[in-house]
Amino acid sequence: MRRKASAVLTIVAAVGCLGATVSSAAASDRSAAAPDRWFYCSVAPAGSLVLDFDTINDDAPDQSICWSGSGRATNHDGGELRQVHTANNRGSLHLKTGSREWDLPFDRNQTHDIPQDTALLGLSLNE
Repeated sequence: MRRKASAVLTIVAAVGCLGATVSSAAASDRSAAAPDRWFYCSVAPAGSLVLDFDTINDDAPDQSICWSGSGRATNHDGGELRQVHTANNRGSLHLKTGSREWDLPFDRNQTHDIPQDTALLGLSLNE
């Protein structure tokens, strides 16, 4: 009887340790700083980074996405990036034009025109 009880306690302890390891790994993923993305700039906080995209390939920006806060993020939005309005932010954009990947550092209160056929791969904001 003692052996069964000991075996059960060992299994319970092992499962508990495994659960704690998985839980702490998930918590560390969530604690990594990431900026907030706003699909409607009208509801974004004042001073947000504004990225203007051309989503229908007519060379004019037709969609804006705003970012606020701080951290790093990858971009999953479609369309070509046309213009950046930095407002009260500093950081850099990771871009791809054709086969060339490049970074565009930016500071507060700047506007950058982006070359045609450029995609946003990611960004670093206020780090």
